Amino acid sequence: METVVTEACQYTDTLPSLLSIPEELLDQIIEYVLLDESLPPLDLACAKQSGKCGIGQEHCSVCRIRHESITPMANVTSLLPVNQQLNKQTRSVVVRLFPDGVDYRLDVITVGQELWPTWLSVPVTV
Repeated sequence: METVVTEACQYTDTLPSLLSIPEELLDQIIEYVLLDESLPPLDLACAKQSGKCGIGQEHCSVCRIRHESITPMANVTSLLPVNQQLNKQTRSVVVRLFPDGVDYRLDVITVGQELWPTWLSVPVTV
């Protein structure tokens, strides 16, 4: 490994691993990932673009609920399969953050007799 010295600092040519940072900092990063929330649609036009009816149509007279075009993934999904250390640390943060159960957030727009739901926060799934 080559070390480069400059006037301001010293660094190596390899980047540090996420798992090499202090545990408290990694826990904070995991918290940010778990607690991340999407924004609700700005208006009806934006909501209409992001949803389909239950049978996959843009609009139909049968369905009363428009589903999101993209199935929301739990925030934890990207952390658990990385490796055993990150999996264990993520599970520990989940237990600490949600001792009484997980809070999920759902934004619902009503349009006439239709419901247009948008998941804002899905931290974990069982």
